[in-house]
Amino acid sequence: MNSPFPKGPFQIEEPVILLDRKEREYLARLDPRRAISIRGGKISVDDIIGRDEGSVVRSSLNEPFLVFRPSRARVVEAGVGAGALSIALLRAIGSGGQLISYEIREDFGELARKNVARYFGPAPNWVVKTGDIALEIEETGIDRVILDLPEPWQVDGNSNAVLAL
Repeated sequence: MNSPFPKGPFQIEEPVILLDRKEREYLARLDPRRAISIRGGKISVDDIIGRDEGSVVRSSLNEPFLVFRPSRARVVEAGVGAGALSIALLRAIGSGGQLISYEIREDFGELARKNVARYFGPAPNWVVKTGDIALEIEETGIDRVILDLPEPWQVDGNSNAVLAL
């Protein structure tokens, strides 16, 4: 995948979203070595590779799923700790997404920066801010807010205000 926003038929190792008839979303990677397991059924990756976005595939239980590419998200993370969740989020959003992380402790923010650089590599789409997200979130039009905090309920009102609706 050369482009952060691939087009055309699905390719091996590409992430996909499978949408069931109740509009529940399932994230999977197109790994030809293993079938995708969803709700007790399996979907062959070979049934998806080479098809276009919006195609319908059926599980081994004959349940239909629409297949889409995940959109690249703007995500705010609160509480970076050592950076493990930040690495997972950076992988999930890809190079086309943006991650803004808030951390109260400057030393944790610095540790996370070092760990992300060491174990993930360069992340130009990631910003670490020292501050209390419970008091203020500067960003607007955010797709997701991830609260990895001991008291996440203190942030709830602020996080709702910044989500893109």
